Amino acid sequence: MRFSVAGPTRSCTVNLEAMQIIMSYLPRVDLLSASYASRAVREMAIRELLSRPLVFEEVRPFQSWCEFVLAERSRLACVRDLSLLFEQEDWEEPELERWEEGFEAYEDEIILTHEELRRKRGKLLLEVLRRATRLQRLFIVWVQDILYANPAVPLVISYLPALKSFEVEPYSVAAQYSVTAILARMESRLKFLSLQYVTYDGHAEGSEGVWDYDLPRALGLHLQHLEELHLGSPYGRTPEIRSTTLRTLKIPMGEEEPRPRELFEAFPNLRNLLLFYDQTSNDPFLPIRVDRYPVLRDSRISEQSGGHVWSSLDTVRGEIMRLYVFGLTCPVRRLEMQEYQESKHDAAVKLVRYASPQKLFISTGLLGTECFKAMAGKPSLLAAASPGRPHVTHLIITISCPVQTTLLDDLSPLLQNSNIEYLRLAMGGPDIHEDYFESNAVINAWPGVRECTLNLDLNLLRDTLVGTVKSLRMLAFTIVNHAETVWTVDRSGGSPMIAKVDAITPRDLIRREEA
Repeated sequence: MRFSVAGPTRSCTVNLEAMQIIMSYLPRVDLLSASYASRAVREMAIRELLSRPLVFEEVRPFQSWCEFVLAERSRLACVRDLSLLFEQEDWEEPELERWEEGFEAYEDEIILTHEELRRKRGKLLLEVLRRATRLQRLFIVWVQDILYANPAVPLVISYLPALKSFEVEPYSVAAQYSVTAILARMESRLKFLSLQYVTYDGHAEGSEGVWDYDLPRALGLHLQHLEELHLGSPYGRTPEIRSTTLRTLKIPMGEEEPRPRELFEAFPNLRNLLLFYDQTSNDPFLPIRVDRYPVLRDSRISEQSGGHVWSSLDTVRGEIMRLYVFGLTCPVRRLEMQEYQESKHDAAVKLVRYASPQKLFISTGLLGTECFKAMAGKPSLLAAASPGRPHVTHLIITISCPVQTTLLDDLSPLLQNSNIEYLRLAMGGPDIHEDYFESNAVINAWPGVRECTLNLDLNLLRDTLVGTVKSLRMLAFTIVNHAETVWTVDRSGGSPMIAKVDAITPRDLIRREEA
């Protein structure tokens, strides 16, 4: 199929398939502009926009969007990814602002108007979900508000025929029961599921802030299809779950749960393990006394003897002491240790010795590089546990608060006598992360960070690192206030020859090396 697009001086004929491909690469703002070109282009732009992830943080824009997509029956068939992050209860509506003065005199009318708005939105939400027959991902934060907006909403969610990814954050035990029921009767089979819960200080025990999912019932239909599972608590009969398809598990670390042997028996084909807790809930690791760490670790290690653990894992990620207490004994190709500091060095060494990773990620949390000084004269993080075991070849260091005057001196104890082939330094702010290391995602407002990064002599830093690490073949910098840069190092002629990689390809190289 072909159609004409009129321009200011002439018209051209564009192949429909080619136009669809072009639009798939356009950013949102350009798609909005393109929608003014012609009716045909407008419809294509609308379909492309609707097929991308849709995130609503406020109820009013969501209501307007519902009315828009319901106006044309084919539009909702384009929706694939929907995130609802707002509360249904919202007293800041224009319809209610006129009642702001003299609330008591008109309280009954305010409540009536609010209920009318709530019912209207519930009907809109219900109709949207009924027609979103190709929706593949649904993320709901204020679950109880969405589920109770209309009595039929939970049932409609269960009957979404194409749903593959479901994420929820209930704020009450009752909402957790509702989510369990939705999952237990769900028509589709999920590949990704995230079950969180939200805690409030001061909430009564047994009503709010309690993990009370019936996991065996909730997951029963999905266990032989799930590929990734995120759980907000290590408890709740997790060991009773069994899945041979699960590849990625994210779960908090508690005193008695999780345990490597139990997870191995539950998920024998697991490849990626992330020991994190959700920020909306309490951290079950914090109450554990530090003097209990070695005992808890040893008990977990002893359970893995006799082959009761994976032969290897691809990726393990978490804060150092949580990983230490978890006590995993199998090799790990990609080990990501967070919040490194001097007091955790011995624990970090034990983690690396057991895991023998090829790729090692070290984050300093809110510290600078001064914590690496502790490595001088201590066992190396980068050396192999024994001559026959693998050594670290890829090192990624994330530094939140670098200090320019000591940067090179601080890094020397870590890098000396290593066999690192690939090194990336990511510097500038506590939010920098290997999953989204674009400069605009990095906070640089911390004292001294902006000054340090702006005044860094990158050429001196590059040359010193290449000279220190004799095995280095690639060096990358992800530094706030600087463009992301990658150099290759050729030592075939004796002296190292350093070449800067073309500006278009650094990101691809980084992703490939760190995968």
